[in-house]
Amino acid sequence: MVMPSLRGRLPSTVMMALMVLCAFTLRLYALGRQSLWLDEGASFSIASSPLTSILEQTFTLEPNPPLYYVLLHGWMSVAGQTEFALRFLSLVPSVLLIPVLYRLGRMLAGQRVGLFSATLASGSPYLVWYSQEARMYALLACLAAASGLALLQAIRTGSWRAWVCFFILSGATLYTHLYGLFTVTALLLAAVVMDRSRRSAVRVILCALGLAVIYAPWLWATYTHRSQAPDWRAPVEILDIVGDTAAAFAHGPFLDGPAADWAAWGGVGLATIGVLVLVWRRQRTINQPDSRAAVLGLSIVVPLLVAYAASLAEPIYAERYVAAVAPFYYLAIAASIALLWRWFPIVVVAGVMAALYWPALTTSWSDARFQKEEFRAAATFVQQRASEDDVVILAAPFISMPFGYYYRGAAAVVPFGGEYDNPQPFLDGVLTNKRTVWLVTSHIENVDPNRKLSSWLASRYPENTEAYPKGIHINAFDLSYRLTALPQDATAVEARFEGGLTLVGYRADTALSPGDTVLHPPSNWLHATLYWRTDEPAAVNLVSEAYLLDSNAGIWGGKLHRPTDVGSVYPTRQRAVGDLVVDEVDVNLNPASSAGEYLLAVGLLRPDGGAVPLVSTSLRSGGAGNLVLLATVTILDQ
Repeated sequence: MVMPSLRGRLPSTVMMALMVLCAFTLRLYALGRQSLWLDEGASFSIASSPLTSILEQTFTLEPNPPLYYVLLHGWMSVAGQTEFALRFLSLVPSVLLIPVLYRLGRMLAGQRVGLFSATLASGSPYLVWYSQEARMYALLACLAAASGLALLQAIRTGSWRAWVCFFILSGATLYTHLYGLFTVTALLLAAVVMDRSRRSAVRVILCALGLAVIYAPWLWATYTHRSQAPDWRAPVEILDIVGDTAAAFAHGPFLDGPAADWAAWGGVGLATIGVLVLVWRRQRTINQPDSRAAVLGLSIVVPLLVAYAASLAEPIYAERYVAAVAPFYYLAIAASIALLWRWFPIVVVAGVMAALYWPALTTSWSDARFQKEEFRAAATFVQQRASEDDVVILAAPFISMPFGYYYRGAAAVVPFGGEYDNPQPFLDGVLTNKRTVWLVTSHIENVDPNRKLSSWLASRYPENTEAYPKGIHINAFDLSYRLTALPQDATAVEARFEGGLTLVGYRADTALSPGDTVLHPPSNWLHATLYWRTDEPAAVNLVSEAYLLDSNAGIWGGKLHRPTDVGSVYPTRQRAVGDLVVDEVDVNLNPASSAGEYLLAVGLLRPDGGAVPLVSTSLRSGGAGNLVLLATVTILDQ
């Protein structure tokens, strides 16, 4: 059958093929570009385990059922372990959802609704986003829609084969995510509404009992270990659940403002109209005039109501969890659009959808606010700088999953296993004979909200450097900041300043770009290590200063002064004659610096900010005799 307005043009199969191609293209674009975030790292970690371990974890510590992890385990053995490969397993069911939704819509209310619902789903920013995440949400949406389709087929034909298909798909939905339980419950209720015959009732009861038997072991295990997981979700009201879900389905978190709010609540209005259209429409597709509305209405309302009711005891709502509701929500909107078709040309409807979807999609791809946590950049940063004499401590133990996916460095990685209120007993055993400790912090709010671990380190050791890729903070602390001799890899110099300090050596970056978009945007940092010798007791506390100068003495970068610098942890007035102290410096570059050669200049400052005069040096001096010019630095093109 061909749509009335397209008779003689494109058959529906060709239109479906185009929509599937569109869905595949949108989901394939930039699939492996972003780093894995915490939950994706958990997916990889669990799926990398033997099958017996996957079952053990998902029945004890992991709060999600095992089906997705078992599938990912098998998929990785075939496709590999790259970000692209891990996420492709989510892309597949998200694309398969399009023809499933078309069939479901056509069976519910005709071909036009099927085509509209498939169109809405193919470009949905919400579905596109979760098709590019190595988690179970795309699979959940596809299985929920397939279960609804199988149920309609079972009610319509009454065949045992169709009921068995519904049973299998519903069981798979249950073992994909907890919210699958809410959707399967809604579908069983819909089955009762759609067909009240005795034969159908018996089959519904048998399905429900069978599903309860196979699901009870995992559900009981989840109940018994639920308190072991940190409570990171905030309580929500029912209107918040409806509004947040509607906004997610309309444009995800990628748009805001009045227009986005109108789009979200407009979607709720259209979905409501769509359900009402099916309630009052006289055409009968199964047994009762309201049978189609039962599937849509219950599959949208019941999961949200159950999520709200359950959240009164323990918050369990998150926008990504309601993926099973999305197919039925788009179907309800499609039914409403099919009604509006009579008054508005399809070009207008398509234009409104494109105006909503495209900005949200492009924002999700390009806006740094919606970038996933940058564990790739964090691991690379530490890997390039830490040596085997260092140690990497993960402030929250569970971030070892995404960090470990990327990290291949020489320094040992140790998840923090002590008490945050008293970290010393644990750290004493970890930091012995180490040169630098690299503290990687992420998702710390629920385990160390007052940052006691980092505060303990900062109060005892000077900070070497730091970085803050998206969602992560890295701090390096020098454990061996007092030396007995200049390291062999340092460049020896002699630059004596008033006040008793002499610069005797340095190491510094000599070539880098001026800008950075990942570690500390928008500027790149030039890192330098200075070695200061105390030749006579200091009367006041002096701190180092560093600049990047052009040939005309113009300043294109300056030192980042931190309260945790060595000058604060080990002030110059406390140093003994002969002390050799390591001073780690980050020079914040002007991202607009032109490519070319610059000079790294170093000096000292008094407590009042005044420059300390340079007495003598083996190098060139600058800055009215207050700075020593150490090295030529090449600034590269961006």
